[in-house]
Amino acid sequence: MWVEPLLNGREIIEVVDASDLARFAWRDWSALAELKADYWASMKARQGAGEGLLIADELRRHAQRLHPDWPSEEDRREDLETHIRLSAALRSVQAVRRS
Repeated sequence: MWVEPLLNGREIIEVVDASDLARFAWRDWSALAELKADYWASMKARQGAGEGLLIADELRRHAQRLHPDWPSEEDRREDLETHIRLSAALRSVQAVRRS
């Protein structure tokens, strides 16, 4: 269940300036995406895949603190089905490349 964040007892929408929202919405999202991609490529090159796994685990634990019932059995089943489809797709690409 989502709970609206409060700031000094008021909803955030009551204290955020409309011009700030507009600047946020109209920012250069492609430049930000490029910076993010560069950052993560650099991070992976410096620290390796192990660091990425640690970060992913931190995100998973954070999500579980926010939503203790996550992932549900249905979420896990859907995730497994996705992994099975992806694995089959990758195997088919490898088979094509080998022939």
